[in-house]
Amino acid sequence: MIDTEDENRWIELGETKAWNWQQGTMLQWLLGSQSKVIWNDRQDEQFVCCVYDVDTGEMNTLSRTVYHVSPDGIWGLSTDWSRIQHI
Repeated sequence: MIDTEDENRWIELGETKAWNWQQGTMLQWLLGSQSKVIWNDRQDEQFVCCVYDVDTGEMNTLSRTVYHVSPDGIWGLSTDWSRIQHI
């Protein structure tokens, strides 16, 4: 993330091991929130979604990936990344 009010300082949010040639991590701001970003990751051979609050530093992990979030931030669409790779 870039802090445009602090000389464009770079702020690292996290890391991911969920890269794939088509979709990547699906990094996005969590709709309905002013301070949370989400991205997909791979932890212990399982694909998950990280929810990070840039204001508090709190990180939560969801047991599934998130492809897209509804405009109100309540619902998300999940995909099976392992299955997509076997097409």
